[in-house]
Amino acid sequence: MFWDCENVLRAGIWLVRNGYGKLALLPYLSPSGCYWRCEFHPIGQPRKTLYRYSTGSAGKYLQDHHGGRVRRSISPKGLALAIMRSVPDESKALCAGDVSPETESWLEQVERALSLQWIPQAFHEYTDDFSRWDLVSLHGAPSSSIDPQPGYVAPGTEGTESSALHPRPDTAGMARLVAALLASHGRQPRQTPESVKSLDGYAELVDGAAGCGFTGPGIDLDERFAERSAEWLQTAEMGGLQRWVHSILRAERWNSEWPTAILDALQDGRLQALADRLRAASHR
Repeated sequence: MFWDCENVLRAGIWLVRNGYGKLALLPYLSPSGCYWRCEFHPIGQPRKTLYRYSTGSAGKYLQDHHGGRVRRSISPKGLALAIMRSVPDESKALCAGDVSPETESWLEQVERALSLQWIPQAFHEYTDDFSRWDLVSLHGAPSSSIDPQPGYVAPGTEGTESSALHPRPDTAGMARLVAALLASHGRQPRQTPESVKSLDGYAELVDGAAGCGFTGPGIDLDERFAERSAEWLQTAEMGGLQRWVHSILRAERWNSEWPTAILDALQDGRLQALADRLRAASHR
């Protein structure tokens, strides 16, 4: 696993030093805590992702990119070129430029960390201090930290203050995640709090909600989430839906050994109401 993470990061480093000096590298932990991920995007524009990787794909480096194939033993330079081959020219232009002295110094910090088999991690689900990135060892060594890449935009702080506090959600994407879990539950309705975690669509919903703007830093908890009815979800404003989803996902993780929040919402019709509300919102 370390080799895969290292190869992705070194591919990004190669790109920054070879004509894409405005490219940002964003390594982080998935909301479920199961996977390390890395995205490449123009500095200061984290929503314009041009490459994604997850350790769930192991050595299939392009699986979440364009589905192509490369050898797992490919060099960082080879991987970098393979990644950029399918990136649109307008996205390349946003990242084009010389590497700044500040960024070069940061790249050297990353290289030193990798030489010690530390993996950078900008944030995880419960991060509340974004001023430093964690350096995590996969071999039990003490952890450390590193400066963020110059120009780093922490989650929930992109754009104006208003949009940071209330991120614009991807209602269509979230609707698809919820619908997939509902369909799976429809085929296998007899679930327990333990077995529901194995349903197709469960992990995708838990991990994908952040990317759709329905959980993460900047979204408040809904203290009354357990009381919310299906009828409430069908008429709630979008900020309320974001807070509700964020809250049931947090509740699910706080009770990870015996989670019930998502199962309860599946069984009592609240997730179906959420899916209907999101589909309606996405077609406006």
